Amino acid sequence: MVFLPEEREGLEGGDWRRLRHLHGTGTGTISSLWLWCSFLLPWSMDLDSSAQPLGPAVFRARHRIRTRAEFEAVFEAKIRKSYGPITVFVLATGRNEHRLGLSVGRKVGHAVVRGRFKRMMREVFRLYRGRLPVIDGGGHYDIVVTTRRHEILGLEAYARLFVQAVEAAHRVHEKRTKQAAGGQKDE
Repeated sequence: MVFLPEEREGLEGGDWRRLRHLHGTGTGTISSLWLWCSFLLPWSMDLDSSAQPLGPAVFRARHRIRTRAEFEAVFEAKIRKSYGPITVFVLATGRNEHRLGLSVGRKVGHAVVRGRFKRMMREVFRLYRGRLPVIDGGGHYDIVVTTRRHEILGLEAYARLFVQAVEAAHRVHEKRTKQAAGGQKDE
């Protein structure tokens, strides 16, 4: 990938390396211009009034769902919302941070397609983790994202779908919690 010196000046730290990793390799000014424009998209989105990501935008090991048992627990919670090609499963936890798990089967496409989707979703989670809803009594969600075969979308489109799906799943969780609390009071 070729970045012109004036293009590199605007990128902080390892951001230009992250761009290369997200978008693959390319050469020439047009490719660099496209990458530079796509890098700016997440901050110019209309998801809500705030233009910058909230808090430090990092994705560490503690933000990942790792084990099979953790994935199964999220699937068994049965809170699922689909928007476009992605489906989000959530599980309310007492943790102090949201966690992300990705489950992308071979039917989605070959390894390059699956890898690109996973990189894009991790980037969306990294940028918008601070904007995701929080459980009323405290706690956060374990979130598992699955997908079906589709044309690859841009980061902005994935961000919009992901945030909408998590917010819808949050509303379902709140509704179920209120119903369960109401049922206990009647008894």
